[in-house]
Amino acid sequence: MNEFRHGRNPIRASSYRTTAARALLLLALCVTALLASSAVQAATVRFPAKTCRYWAPVYMPIIVSPGTGVTSMDFTFTYDSAVLTARAVYRTPLTTAYSLSYNVSTPGVVTVHLAGAAALSGSGDVAWVKFDPVDPVGGSGTSSAVTWVSSSLNGGAIPSSMVNGSISLITPGTVISVPDSMQGTPGSNVIVVVSATAFTGGDSFDIDLEFDPGVVTATLVEKGAVTQPLTLAYNVSTPGIVRIALFGTQSVNGPGDLVKITFHVQGALGSQTPIDITRANINEGAIPTTLGPGLFTVCTGADGDGDSYSACAGDCNDANPNVHPGAAELCNGIDDNCDGTTDNAPAPLATHGLTVAPQGASWRLTWSALAGATSYDVVRGSLGLLATSHGNFTSATQACTANNLAATTLLDATAAPTGGGIWYLVRGSNCGGAGTYDSGALSQSGSRDAEIQASAGACP
Repeated sequence: MNEFRHGRNPIRASSYRTTAARALLLLALCVTALLASSAVQAATVRFPAKTCRYWAPVYMPIIVSPGTGVTSMDFTFTYDSAVLTARAVYRTPLTTAYSLSYNVSTPGVVTVHLAGAAALSGSGDVAWVKFDPVDPVGGSGTSSAVTWVSSSLNGGAIPSSMVNGSISLITPGTVISVPDSMQGTPGSNVIVVVSATAFTGGDSFDIDLEFDPGVVTATLVEKGAVTQPLTLAYNVSTPGIVRIALFGTQSVNGPGDLVKITFHVQGALGSQTPIDITRANINEGAIPTTLGPGLFTVCTGADGDGDSYSACAGDCNDANPNVHPGAAELCNGIDDNCDGTTDNAPAPLATHGLTVAPQGASWRLTWSALAGATSYDVVRGSLGLLATSHGNFTSATQACTANNLAATTLLDATAAPTGGGIWYLVRGSNCGGAGTYDSGALSQSGSRDAEIQASAGACP
């Protein structure tokens, strides 16, 4: 057998090969361990369980943890559209430099896309989704699950798990809030007040706020009227974040202003950011609080289109004099009245002035155009059946003569039965829904709409 000699101890070739193989195996294990340690870390994408004021807008955060290495995000989730209406999505301090697109046009569904050149670092909120309560008067006690459909980070290259959340609308106790609507012109300094509703015996306050630093920057925090006896400490050095502590040996009572924050407005005209209160503890949580965030809009005080409303006065399109708060909402793909919703026009009122005249062997129907109507439905029925049923339109309605008709005239070739007659009713429709067949007269008994809809001849 071949052998090598090293000093006085021979090393056989077979033993050398075994030793070398073990060395290669150990090297491979080390490489594998290095590769494993550098593998992409999975992330969690989640919503919190959030409790909010039943009458006010809700800003729901999308939280990614960890966000390290993320450059693109695609989210789809659902909510209960009978409780909430999604209005918009906003960037956060983590995503201020990212491009943002979203779709909230389908009730109950939101899609969001975020992308940036630089990868995220750390964890936290990557977007805020604004919801309005559907019933701002009687919504207390309602809630909605916020449920993930899909989440993709870097096109799926970073695996992610999803945690659902919820929004509960309640009648709150002590509310710590900023105004629901804040605004300022580019380059100006604006003071935003953080206030509290009634509370008793507060001797320490811890308040954190977050916002898009591309829109506003916090420069100064001052004590409010309520907290003058306390010591104030604050930090505005991190872009998009304000941390505030108030403490002392003397307790204070609310309601009133807790602090005043000066913001420098640096965003472009029309840009917006929530000023989200992410934490607000009184006496380290001994006094329960509900958080009340608001929305800051960069606007101008000039009236650009001469409609008596500036952007700062709520004009959402200061280049169109037909668009402003209080304008009639039309079915035109525009938010005419600046309420945040496009084409939420009211359904047309009852039709008046319907005339029926013979034209050859047919009947010519003509009616007055209804304000806001974009189409019309026409139903017909038997006068005899209407009489014998004592005015029941369910049994007396025979056919939908026209559905979604754009014109205000119609030719119907239906022949009247011998010894009987035909009746016609018209209703208008638009993007706000179908109008009414009811006359609106006090003498009318029951609802024509419900009875006709229950008939076999109803228009779809």
